[in-house]
Parts: sequence; C-alpha cells; structure tokens
Amino acid sequence: MKLSVFIATSLDGYVARVNGDIDWLMKFNASLPADEDCGYADFISAIDTIVLGKNSFNKVLEFDQWPYANKRVIIMARSDVLVPDVLKNKVSVFSGTPKELVRSLNVKDANNLYIDGALIIQSFLNEGLIDELIVTVIPTLLGEGKSLFGRVNQDINLRLIDVKKYDFDAVQLKYAAIK
Repeated sequence: MKLSVFIATSLDGYVARVNGDIDWLMKFNASLPADEDCGYADFISAIDTIVLGKNSFNKVLEFDQWPYANKRVIIMARSDVLVPDVLKNKVSVFSGTPKELVRSLNVKDANNLYIDGALIIQSFLNEGLIDELIVTVIPTLLGEGKSLFGRVNQDINLRLIDVKKYDFDAVQLKYAAIK
C-alpha cells in the first residue's frame, strides 16, 4: 500500500488562510493554461482511496462538482460529519488513528491512498505512514494561515525524487520518505 500527498502551498508554507479560505489558490489555478493541472490528473488516476480531514471535506463540498467520482473517500474525524445524502454511498467516516485506518484498509484492497488536509497529513507523517510527498509551491506569500507542516514527533527524513519548474513561476517538489 502506498500513501501519497499531493498538495499546493504558498511560498511561506500555508495551505489555506487562517479562516480556511483557499481563494489565493483558486485565483492562481484560474490563471493557468486550460490544459495545465501540474500532474494532478495522472496522480489521481492511480489513486483508489482518498483520506480527507473534516475541514478539507467541507471545503471540497463547496466545489461546483464532486471531484472524486469512482474513488473510495474516507473522512477522518473525531466529531460528527454531515455527509450530504447524494454522497452517503461514496463517503465513509473513520474516527480512529491513521495506523488503525491503514490496518483496516489493508484488508479492503486499498492500494494507493491520497492523504489530504494539513492536520491529517501531519498525523500520518507523525505515525511514519507517508511514502511520497508532492508539493507544488505557489509564488504567493500569505503571511499567516494553516501550515502544511506542524510539529513532528521525530525527524522525518526525505529523499528528493524530482523538481519541476513551471513557466508560471510555481515549483513542484517530489519527495520519498526515508523509512
């Protein structure tokens, strides 16, 4: 089983504003050439299971359409999550630890997991479960917000696999976790 992160941050390391808004990212995405997705389509095509935090799930619900058709989606949350009726058969909620989730998915034919949401990513990193991080750095400084990386329980060593510079001033970094 492979656990991957595919995420964008501001140059100063934030994934969202303090209030959770990603307007800066949506504005940047709108400025890209129509055929450019920074490798997301290729990445998501290999994913069978998406693990989101409650805040990320609520943000995705604001999109014009559900972006995870034909994917198993799991919301990690310790409190109630309101799942719209239209998604009840596509989304499940899990309240355990990342290791407990991975153990349960090992018996459910999950092969490639996409871990999304800063706090969820941090919890999987702290349990040593992330295999790959793909981080696209957007040339915007927010000054404050929700940081991609928080405190870690131990050093997390990474090996740089690839660096991609885009003509629109973004950089994508791909790392493998050294376990």
